[in-house]
Amino acid sequence: MRAINLLPGTHVIREGRTSTLREANVTTIGGGAAVVLCALLAGLLLVSSSDVSSKRDELAVLQAEKTELSRRAQEPQRAALIAERRARESALASALSSRIAWDRILRRLARVLPRDVWVSGITTASPTSTTAAGSVAAPSAPGVETVPTGFNLRGFAPSQQAVARTIARLAVLPDLSDVQLVSSTETVLEKRRVLDFTIAANVRPSGDSR
Repeated sequence: MRAINLLPGTHVIREGRTSTLREANVTTIGGGAAVVLCALLAGLLLVSSSDVSSKRDELAVLQAEKTELSRRAQEPQRAALIAERRARESALASALSSRIAWDRILRRLARVLPRDVWVSGITTASPTSTTAAGSVAAPSAPGVETVPTGFNLRGFAPSQQAVARTIARLAVLPDLSDVQLVSSTETVLEKRRVLDFTIAANVRPSGDSR
């Protein structure tokens, strides 16, 4: 049998137009939804990026604060180390400034001592740190002489001239200063009349000797 279309032609055309309009509406709705979705994703990305940047800034601030606190915590230790080093340097400088080369002084003394004078004893004392540093000593009372105490030599000489020569020769030694006669008395030694004398002087530190 042969199929016969009983519907009018206009109905077919309208149905075709309706189907086309539906497809267009679906396409428009789908495109709009895609645009909205893209906008939402872009907004989320911006918010996330801003949040990450803010967290990075906070981390940088915290790291800077940590570094500053660490530096402040190390300052007392650093100051203590500097003070200790300066104290050691000061002690070393004081020790070097008050060092006395006694072997050199005795060698020079043996070279300049007159042949007719012989030594019976020598007492020595190193200068104090305040004297070595160049501090000014308290002035003595008027008319009272201060006797040096760093170097004392006791000996015997045949005459006052020999004692005077001894004083003059000790005065030229670069290690001694303020050389002076403390006492001189006549005595008998091995059936000879001699002078028992004592000479005192101050001792210069090694750095001050010429």
